[in-house]
Amino acid sequence: MTPERMILLIIDKDGGLIRGKTLLQKRAYFLSTLLKKDLGYHPHYYGPYSPIVQSTLNKLRATGFIEERVQGFDISSQLPFEPRRYDYALTGDGNKVVSTLKSNYKEETNQIFKALDKLRDAGDTGDYVSLSIAAKTHHILTTEKGKMKKSEFQRIAKELGWKISDPQIESAVEFLKNLRQTND
Repeated sequence: MTPERMILLIIDKDGGLIRGKTLLQKRAYFLSTLLKKDLGYHPHYYGPYSPIVQSTLNKLRATGFIEERVQGFDISSQLPFEPRRYDYALTGDGNKVVSTLKSNYKEETNQIFKALDKLRDAGDTGDYVSLSIAAKTHHILTTEKGKMKKSEFQRIAKELGWKISDPQIESAVEFLKNLRQTND
C-alpha cells in the first residue's frame, strides 16, 4: 500500500475532491493508524503531520494526477486555523489511475474504503477542525500510552503548542471511542 494509492483513494472516496490539506492530512493519519501503515507523522501546528503525505501530494500534482486549488478566506472572519484552504481534485488522468487501482488492487482498495467508512461512521463529517483535534488527542493518548488526567493532557498539549478546550477534548474522545467500536 503506497502513499500515492492511499491519497488518490481518499480523494476518490470524497467524490474526487477533498476540501483542505488539513482534512486530507488527518484522514491519512487515521487511515494510516487503522491500517498500521507508518507515514512518518509527527506533532505539528495543526496536529500530526506527515512530510511523506505532503511530498506525495506534490508528486501527484507534478505528475498531473491531482490538481491543487487554493481558496482564500477573508482574514476578518477570524477562522480558527487556515487563512486559505488547499483543495485537491482528481484530474482525468487521476481518475484513470483510480479506476486501474480499483481493478488491479481490489483488496487494498476495499481495505482503504472500509477504513474511510469507519472514520465516517465514528463521526468524521469533513470538519477539518474537529478531525484535527481528534488527531491531536489520539496522538497524545497514544504517545502517553492511554488514560490520563485532563490537567496532564492539557500540559502535554500545551508543550506541543496545541490549545484544546475541555469540550473539544470530550468531543475528540467520543470520536475515538466510536472509532474503536467500529474497528472491533
